[in-house]
Amino acid sequence: MRTSQKGIDLLKEFEGCALKAYQDIVGVWTIGYGTTTADWDITGCDIVKGMEITQEQAERWLSESLRVKYEPLVFMYDNIYHWNQNEFDALVSFAYNLGSIGGLTAKGTRSRAEIAEKWTAYNHAGGREVAGLTARRKKELALFLSPVTKEEKPMGKTSAELVAFAKSKVGTPYVYGAHGEVLTQSQINAWAAAYPNVFTASYIAKAKKFIGRECTDCAGLLDWFMGGDRNAQYYRDSAVERVAIGRLDETMVGWAVWKSGHIGVYIGDGKVVEAKGINYGTIISNVKDTAWKEACKLKGIDYSAPEQPKLDIIPCSSESGLIVTAKSLNIRDYPKTGNVVGYYSGGSKVYPTGKVYVSDTDVWIQTNKGFISRKYLKGWITEQEGKWYVEAGDNYPHGTMREIGGSVYYFNDAGWLETNREFTVKAAADGSLSVQ
Repeated sequence: MRTSQKGIDLLKEFEGCALKAYQDIVGVWTIGYGTTTADWDITGCDIVKGMEITQEQAERWLSESLRVKYEPLVFMYDNIYHWNQNEFDALVSFAYNLGSIGGLTAKGTRSRAEIAEKWTAYNHAGGREVAGLTARRKKELALFLSPVTKEEKPMGKTSAELVAFAKSKVGTPYVYGAHGEVLTQSQINAWAAAYPNVFTASYIAKAKKFIGRECTDCAGLLDWFMGGDRNAQYYRDSAVERVAIGRLDETMVGWAVWKSGHIGVYIGDGKVVEAKGINYGTIISNVKDTAWKEACKLKGIDYSAPEQPKLDIIPCSSESGLIVTAKSLNIRDYPKTGNVVGYYSGGSKVYPTGKVYVSDTDVWIQTNKGFISRKYLKGWITEQEGKWYVEAGDNYPHGTMREIGGSVYYFNDAGWLETNREFTVKAAADGSLSVQ
């Protein structure tokens, strides 16, 4: 869950935005939307007298602070309270102002009613009550207690959005510690101090080439999408479901794949998006090429199936049946994107009742068990316009004669079988036959 625009507007209302450093009520040098030297991991610098920034910089620091520092402080209690959007927004504002919600929630032991009762007591600074803080606490509390309307749905993320996001970040440079921010020298310096075993001289030299570009590491790719600053182990341990990697299938698109110290996003068809390392960046790789241990259904991701469009099923049949040309052919409850509900073994016969066009080049056959791809079938198909023959790869003879099952047939340019008419057959110099 991320802070909604309503929550950001509330925070901005009370923080204000100063593009030149000033001292707050207790003497701390502050700039932007309440940014101080305590936010050095975001800014990479101290906030000092005379410092000035741009509005763009203030907005970027606010966004990064919410995503990396304050939203995780609220989200860490979500497994206890399951916050709605208004509660989450109010608590983020509270945490942004006071640095934590641990005291307010008594580390997750208070009820919602007890949290609300204690809320307005946090209105002091420098040992005295501050009118601005009193007003802020009252407005935060009002938002916390407001029910979420249908128009204020939680800003949850779906598995389809995660997959699309991961694909869109292919090519993003990898730098350890990054999660989508534009890389700066000050960030490299900060991470080098925090992770000296990673940021060797050669590693720093490579990282410097990416200054000015958005960068990420493996868990940072998920942080970038979901908000927060977590590691691969956190995403694995907090997963709502985990299975051995050998059980990974196409119903798990949008799950994470994990091994110790590394994580990626499964995008289907045996492919993973992973931020692999500083020498590789963010790439699409094959699941089988990495020793992944588990597939993880991530907490905070909506994996419910989206409502599928109504299908336009065109009737078709096959008296002799279509033969499965693949070793095994998955049966889905919806063409291409549906769940796998079974399979047909190679060489078995299937009897179609209809066909569906997913695209001009991707056609699915309906049977009494579900939907299968026409690319892995061969045999005679009868439709309203006539009869034709499908071959493996969804190819078909057209404008030619073809021997099938010991008999010779002629198919017109559109691929339909010609019947009840006479033809003149001509033998060419090489012996090949054609219909005149």
